Amino acid sequence: MLIREATEKDVFALSGFIRHDVEYHRNIARYYDLAPDFDWAAYTREKLSGRDGMILVGQQGEELGGFIHMRIIDYHPSKEHASFFQRFRRRSNHRTSLPIKPLRWGVIEECYVMPSLRRQGIGRELTAHAVQWFRRKDISRIELSVLSQNTLGEAFWKENGFETFRLSISKAL
Repeated sequence: MLIREATEKDVFALSGFIRHDVEYHRNIARYYDLAPDFDWAAYTREKLSGRDGMILVGQQGEELGGFIHMRIIDYHPSKEHASFFQRFRRRSNHRTSLPIKPLRWGVIEECYVMPSLRRQGIGRELTAHAVQWFRRKDISRIELSVLSQNTLGEAFWKENGFETFRLSISKAL
């Protein structure tokens, strides 16, 4: 399995993977509703053009077997919250953003392997390459989200050294 950076020539296959990934998550969570006539190729091109991230693909022969999309977040509290807290800053000399230092961390946005190729190490290889990419970018923490109903996904990430960091809880209205 060759792991490489995705290119424009991968858009067709990648957009299919992304669509299947979204449909998979929709089927297990039933929270998301897919928009009709969505342009998956345009969405994929937008992801490929992201300056703060990268998409890696796993290629077997001429066929793509999966992908991983990762990006870096640069969080600067004073910049992130400046517009929201601007009115309070004018009235007070107190700091109004969170009292934390600027942070940089990695995010794995999506990871997908074709169902027929699962349990063959492709996801593990994609993840290992993503971790190497983050290390080269001096990132010391990686985050990702897994739907609570996605027990297979949660097990995969835990097998690859990830652990629960934060719980996100929702309520349907």
